[in-house]
Amino acid sequence: MSDEILTELGKYVNKSILIKLKNHKTIKGILINFDSQMNLVLDKVEDVTNGDKKTEGLDKRVLRGDNILIISLSSEWFVT
Repeated sequence: MSDEILTELGKYVNKSILIKLKNHKTIKGILINFDSQMNLVLDKVEDVTNGDKKTEGLDKRVLRGDNILIISLSSEWFVT
């Protein structure tokens, strides 16, 4: 992953982000940490696909980088 992308992602640490996944789900959570492969550690994870907020069974999660399509600050919703 390019240093520029990782530097930009570093600005999202400890902020609420939205992530669109390859399986068409959208999740929201607080970015805790990440690595050079864009694997993410998230806290307070919610499945917000279709506007629903499902938190059952979700809390702190590690998300593998190759499952991610788009990352956005939750205040900057992206077009699907």
